[in-house]
Amino acid sequence: IRDRLSISHLMQAHPSLRLSFEQKNNQWQQYYQTYEDHWIHLLYNIEQGEPSDEVLHKVQSSFDLSTGPLVKFTWFPKTQQLLCCAHHLIIDAVSWKVVLDDMQNVYRSHIKNEGGSSLQKNSANVSVLSESPTLFHQWQQHLVEYTKTINIAEQTDYWLQQAQHELPENTSDNTLSLIHI
Repeated sequence: IRDRLSISHLMQAHPSLRLSFEQKNNQWQQYYQTYEDHWIHLLYNIEQGEPSDEVLHKVQSSFDLSTGPLVKFTWFPKTQQLLCCAHHLIIDAVSWKVVLDDMQNVYRSHIKNEGGSSLQKNSANVSVLSESPTLFHQWQQHLVEYTKTINIAEQTDYWLQQAQHELPENTSDNTLSLIHI
């Protein structure tokens, strides 16, 4: 049960783990989903065998971009290992460390039964990590504010000048030649 509680806390603390993607009119849109308690049955599985390429392939191929969640956890009681698998659209190499560290901290907190030390209650009465990274929407807001301070015309001129240089082009015989733009 600690695994499930830890995963639930992790999913609530990291909005990017709740992303889904939908293609409309030949364009992809990303959506943040609200965590729902029934997700735990989609997120967490117990596998009686040992970790294998077959199990990894089964977990990886079960992702559905349009419905999410795009992260899954599989517990192997025989080897006492937890497989954490996420689609590359929602997590990168740097983020893996943050997510796994948070998972470990939450799990340890549940083991020690110290719900108040590394977990805190927010206004919605949902446990979240007290040291969670800046939320994505805060970063997004920062970028919106930043775009108000830059001169787009200046930037456009700069990038148009960059495009005036010769660029390599792959030819039919797999050699490179230069083209001028």
